[in-house]
Amino acid sequence: MLPIRSVIPIRPNHPFDNEIVRRFAPQIEALRKRPSKRELLTQGINSYVMLLWDSRGCPVFADPGKNGSSASAFLNLLYDLNIADKNIRFGSFDCKASASRYKWRKVLGLRDRREIESWEAPYKHGRSLRPWLGIKPTFGSETLLQSPGLYGFRFLMVMSYIVLRAETA
Repeated sequence: MLPIRSVIPIRPNHPFDNEIVRRFAPQIEALRKRPSKRELLTQGINSYVMLLWDSRGCPVFADPGKNGSSASAFLNLLYDLNIADKNIRFGSFDCKASASRYKWRKVLGLRDRREIESWEAPYKHGRSLRPWLGIKPTFGSETLLQSPGLYGFRFLMVMSYIVLRAETA
């Protein structure tokens, strides 16, 4: 088994992104070596890579019934990486009192007081609502475009995905 750090020849340019890579690579490596956590790691990373929206900087899950287990796997991966609950943002493309928000809360085990932000749908018709939910880790103060460190996190997730896929091939 190659360590994930050894297959990362090129890292992001921003120092904080590199700090994110250095911070989480050993944790991913530790999860990868533990048989009881390997499936969670694989499912969480697959969910991230397959459902990533570049415009949001996070995976967006389309439906609680169809993507609930993927969303749960990604959220549990964030918890296993020791990302504090306060550093995880949830964004919905639906109205505040929608049935889909209730379903997402139930699927993910979120309490009622846990904030789910309203995110605007990525197309012009603003009144069109979707049961989509984004789950975004944050590592620093938000900017208009993204949280600092998200590029480094994305880089690490994609490199980990490649390593995990190579091992199963």
